[in-house]
Amino acid sequence: MERSTTYKLFLWFFLLSFSAGYLNGATMLLYAVPSSHFTGNLTNLILDFFYQGEFWYFFIIYLLCFFLGSVAAGIIFPVNAFYPDIRYSIILFGTGSVFSACSLLPIYPPILMSLTTFSLGLQNGMTIFYKGLQVRTTHVTGNITASGYMFGRYLRYKDSSWKSGLFFFYHVASFGVGSTVAAFLFFKTHWNLLLIVSLVIFAAAGLYLHIRPLLITEVRTSEHEYSWSKDQK
Repeated sequence: MERSTTYKLFLWFFLLSFSAGYLNGATMLLYAVPSSHFTGNLTNLILDFFYQGEFWYFFIIYLLCFFLGSVAAGIIFPVNAFYPDIRYSIILFGTGSVFSACSLLPIYPPILMSLTTFSLGLQNGMTIFYKGLQVRTTHVTGNITASGYMFGRYLRYKDSSWKSGLFFFYHVASFGVGSTVAAFLFFKTHWNLLLIVSLVIFAAAGLYLHIRPLLITEVRTSEHEYSWSKDQK
């Protein structure tokens, strides 16, 4: 793959993870509930059920919405491989449009949380590979684990595993930058948080449309349709 295409692809990865971190930070700031981390939400559900008993059913709804978003991703992308399909851009344009509309209209917070968790489940479930490494844009715990594992392999075998470790850490850092920007805008400005994230998602959709022909060319010149995007078995 040409270096310029690689840079653009990594910028697209950044925008996806950035938007996920931004949305998670925004919902934490607005409603004190994470929208992408269901390890914590499952714990909150159980604690709220036993000690407060007021909002636990909302956590069930959010968990189901994230799950249904992942189900939708499995329906839309049934093949476990990254092919430069137009559906990625359509999903991003659709998601950006939803958040753009939510930024302009009054919306009941649980409905906004449900839409956010569904969209993040859908985004996280999209099948995206890069040289055999699967991209999960909202799964920080998994990315940290994968990064640490790859660095551990490098320390043991002194091979190129550190590159994979950096790849996973890149997504962790992108997620963190998104949360940082959301916090800065919340505390230091009066900007509409949802409008900003919709613009970021629109940018990701537009960038994918730009690099898609380059990726298609890459696939056609490869020995196998998916040889550059996933491990072969």
